[in-house]
Amino acid sequence: MFISGSAYLYTATKRRTYFKEVTILIPLSWSDSPSYTAPGNVTFEGADIIVGAYNPRFTPGGPDTATPYTRQFAGCGEQSLYIHLTSSFLLNADRFSPIVGDYGRVLVHEWGHYRWGLFNEYPDHITDQDRAKDFYYSERKRRYEPVTCTSDWLYMPLKYTGRPDAPYRRCLGDQTNGYENGCFMIPRHNQPRYITGSVMHSYLNFDQIVNFCDNNLHDRGTLHNSEAPTKQNERCDGRSCWEVMREHPDFNGYTNNPPREVHDVIPTFFVVRSKGTRVVLVLDTSGSMRTGNKHLKLADAARSYILTIAAPGTFIGIVDYDSQATIVSYLQEMTSDTDRRTLADLVPVDAYGGSCIGCGLEEALNILMADGDPEGSKILLITDGGDGEHQRTMSMLDEYIGNNVTIDAVAITNAASQNLVNLTTMTGGRLYLQTSDRLNVNSRGGSDFETRVVIRSFAVLFGVGDRTAQGTIVIDETVGRLTTFDLTYFHSNPSGEVAPHIAVRSPSGRIYHEGNAYYEEDLAFKKATVRIPGIAEPGTWGYYIQNTATTVAHDVIVSVASYPSQEGVDPIIVSSFLCGSLMGAVNNKPLAVYADVRRRFNPIAGATVIATVETPSGVPVELQLFDNGYGADLTKDDGIYSRYFSQVYDDGVYEFNIRVV
Repeated sequence: MFISGSAYLYTATKRRTYFKEVTILIPLSWSDSPSYTAPGNVTFEGADIIVGAYNPRFTPGGPDTATPYTRQFAGCGEQSLYIHLTSSFLLNADRFSPIVGDYGRVLVHEWGHYRWGLFNEYPDHITDQDRAKDFYYSERKRRYEPVTCTSDWLYMPLKYTGRPDAPYRRCLGDQTNGYENGCFMIPRHNQPRYITGSVMHSYLNFDQIVNFCDNNLHDRGTLHNSEAPTKQNERCDGRSCWEVMREHPDFNGYTNNPPREVHDVIPTFFVVRSKGTRVVLVLDTSGSMRTGNKHLKLADAARSYILTIAAPGTFIGIVDYDSQATIVSYLQEMTSDTDRRTLADLVPVDAYGGSCIGCGLEEALNILMADGDPEGSKILLITDGGDGEHQRTMSMLDEYIGNNVTIDAVAITNAASQNLVNLTTMTGGRLYLQTSDRLNVNSRGGSDFETRVVIRSFAVLFGVGDRTAQGTIVIDETVGRLTTFDLTYFHSNPSGEVAPHIAVRSPSGRIYHEGNAYYEEDLAFKKATVRIPGIAEPGTWGYYIQNTATTVAHDVIVSVASYPSQEGVDPIIVSSFLCGSLMGAVNNKPLAVYADVRRRFNPIAGATVIATVETPSGVPVELQLFDNGYGADLTKDDGIYSRYFSQVYDDGVYEFNIRVV
């Protein structure tokens, strides 16, 4: 597939691109082999192409009919999430090839969706069930035409009869008056030889199709049909595929990628195997962290990561830094609750002195090197972004890039310094902004069974004199293992440091409360936790909070999290992302908010999805996201909920939080 696809890509992009290297990542659960190499920064979550169970939304005929599709969510010219293949498709080429054509051509078609943000140029009745049209009235030709690209395709209008002896018949109607409902187009076997487009049309088993459509009026064989009601025309304002591609950084209007003769376009293949995740927490304990109790929020985030978020088998080390760095712990494997608690107890709480991020990164790299080759390891840097030795930090950035170590950063601040942006983006990591009290440090990697699901996280505001707060939370049957109700507070109680109390009631009426074996208080970290034993009952749980600091107004943060109830039961997972930029939004270029709601590869349709935007002014904005195929949403009922956000008025940080009901 990749070998033939590379040659086809080279031709279709006019000798400008091909697949030079292909890295295949195999799971940790597979047997090892001397031929497998270390994965470096390669992860399943960051893959361009995944092999997984079929998605019923795009394969209504069942797993044995699953052809490739691209998890596409963003606008024209924007990269997608991934290309999705199934083992059935890969192992049954004799069955699928007569239907879809050469696998390499199929790959390049999907790569057009994935890499360059192109869309189909044919009526796709599976993806766009309510909007796909097989014929349209051409104002240019003054007649009814099939939806094709180019428009010179020769076709037969047919209708399915359902009769075994004659399953199809010619449609009633003609080009002047149109065709009956249910009529579709089948291309004739003999097409004009000058037609060479388009790759984003569906008939790739025609050998002559070797180009993307273009707007070149002198080449009828690739001339884009801008009239047809295709998704490409709808989402790209009538532009051809090659026009969109020319604007992509891969081509940049031809200025950085001229055609060139390459005699060998066969990719080099590498097979790598996942290995246990190694993470070093680099914690900012400088004096500036005392402002606004940021040092307590940092400590709570670090402990939460160790105790509940990190997947079983993760190796974790700890470094703290102020004007210099200290190794708190070398790498320890998290195999039991005892391992986690022992390491979590080492998380520092104090905060004094200057700030040297580079010092912390240097000691973290020393920890990784003491364990062998650091390649593929991760750093979780938690900081307010202050740095008194910028040059040292930038020199360490070069070391991290050279060693293929990823830096993720959690900025407990209202402003992300360029320092942090550089550290994360240039090492392939992510930057999380914690502008509120919600602590949302998430683990990456591992299976869904090892994925911690935050069921709900919210703030409860106690005014002066308020004594209690209560409410309910629903836990469904897909989760329930290692369920925790965490209550975090950041106030100082004038009458003594006593934690607020939380009591939890199960659907069957069992009460978990203070003094119970499953109840924990940690005054040093300002936290109370209820751990539900076994598998939490599905249903409605109640919580009751008793305020112990009634003389001051303050917030407490309640977070309920759990893991999948058992192996093989897929939890509902929510992933969120943005497309565009706040700077672009200021300049009237839309910023889009997306939430992917799924159970494994099964999209969840019909949910109510709310995005809460914390703005620099302190006034939150709520947006309901939609999965209806309109506006920012590309495809109806695919589990990706979308909405444009244009209310960007102030300079500063905008934090997006997603809630699914």
